[in-house]
Amino acid sequence: MNSTSSTTSKNFKATYLRLLNGEEPKQPDYWAVRELIDSGYAQGHYQVSRSRSQHGEVIAVVGFSPTMAGRQYADELAEQMRKSTLRYRLRQAVFGLLSFGAGWVFGVFSQVAANLLTKQLGG
Repeated sequence: MNSTSSTTSKNFKATYLRLLNGEEPKQPDYWAVRELIDSGYAQGHYQVSRSRSQHGEVIAVVGFSPTMAGRQYADELAEQMRKSTLRYRLRQAVFGLLSFGAGWVFGVFSQVAANLLTKQLGG
């Protein structure tokens, strides 16, 4: 793996998403283009360097476009990235706390109402 690939792959989801949403591949993204084509998420052709200094690196890309599987994968990636945001997690936590609080309040009110009805009817 080359140095560009190892530094860029830390944020591979964003790179995959950009490419699968139709952005034209650029030289720093060729590692992702190769992975997407090889995995069937995109179609096209790439040329691999045979020189000693860049052996195995992609040096040219032709006809890159996402497949149907690639478009579905892009949707999954977008959903994963949305769910990993702090805003989404905070919203989920607040919703959980509100649900717990509402359940607790409903339980207290139903107990109070049951006690009042018992007193009213019982005497």
